[in-house]
Amino acid sequence: MERPLRIAITVFVTLACASTLYAETVRSSDLGWKKGEDITAKFKSFLDSQGVNAGDELAIDHTYRISGTYKLPDGFTLSAKKDAGFEVTDAKTNGRPFLELGNSTKLNNLTITS
Repeated sequence: MERPLRIAITVFVTLACASTLYAETVRSSDLGWKKGEDITAKFKSFLDSQGVNAGDELAIDHTYRISGTYKLPDGFTLSAKKDAGFEVTDAKTNGRPFLELGNSTKLNNLTITS
């Protein structure tokens, strides 16, 4: 009985460590986003096509204009420099939340205005 339990624990620990080995931090400036730019399509593209995974982080360098509703993946971190974040241009007309957070999603120092 001890051997199967040891194997199961080893596999679990290995998988848990492997998921954090590939975590990536991407800065908004590295994506070519410019201060004050409307990044609606770019943010959607980032979330849809970049293969964002649990443990990954998007670090916001400036304030960007944006509209729409976005679902952030489980375990994802969205952080920002001081006074950086999003100016939501459709906050009064959208009728839906700007961000829908997944399980264990983190927001750090993010400024959201309308």
